[in-house]
Amino acid sequence: MRADGRRPLEAREFDIETNILVQCWGSARCIVGGGLGGGTECLAAVTAQVGEGTACVIEVECSPSLWASGDDRAKLARQERLSREADAWLAPWRASIPKIGEKLGWHLVVDCIILSDDGGLREALSGAVRAALASTRLPAAEEALEASDETTEALPFSLLPAETPPTTLSVDDCPVVVTLAVVGGRLLVDTTADEPADAMLAVAVAGGAVVGVDVLCGAVPPALLREAVAEAPAPAAPLLGAS
Repeated sequence: MRADGRRPLEAREFDIETNILVQCWGSARCIVGGGLGGGTECLAAVTAQVGEGTACVIEVECSPSLWASGDDRAKLARQERLSREADAWLAPWRASIPKIGEKLGWHLVVDCIILSDDGGLREALSGAVRAALASTRLPAAEEALEASDETTEALPFSLLPAETPPTTLSVDDCPVVVTLAVVGGRLLVDTTADEPADAMLAVAVAGGAVVGVDVLCGAVPPALLREAVAEAPAPAAPLLGAS
């Protein structure tokens, strides 16, 4: 039994709220283990523009209050690592980004901020990103016809009338991430700050199947690695179902 009464493979409750930022195309906040500094809280916001092909960039930032007395270099290193990890999570999903004609498509930027951290950071971060993408509503657009007058400059695309249904994003292939820690020779899901781990790994799950594994620190015995891959879809299911 853990300090908060959870079983080893039992994750904390979470809450996801979408469309919380009106100036973005899509947004979401995910709280794991309670808000107001009592758990882990992440915010994700999606902005978009049209460009050649399709693209999606994700940037993760730590709230200044989270590192008020911390080392700036450690903060930057953590932000860079989380941004790289999130970029890798989204790699299989990028093929789902809508195109506009043959050459044009949507270029998305997902800005994330970590407001508080008491474990379960990657669960909260990936849950917020997936929910923000699922809530995104892009204006319907089409590739513009070539102008007959060569002296006239025109946009290579045009927006369809406002009453046209917006373009939505499919998140079927967008994973959520579950962290599992090795503590005393056994696996724990969603560890908090007061549960020091000997090793930790992150497992990405999409569509009920494991799509990626990353050892974050320490050495994970092969038997526990296989167990982690087998157990990860269960705690990931509620996060996947929330968006």
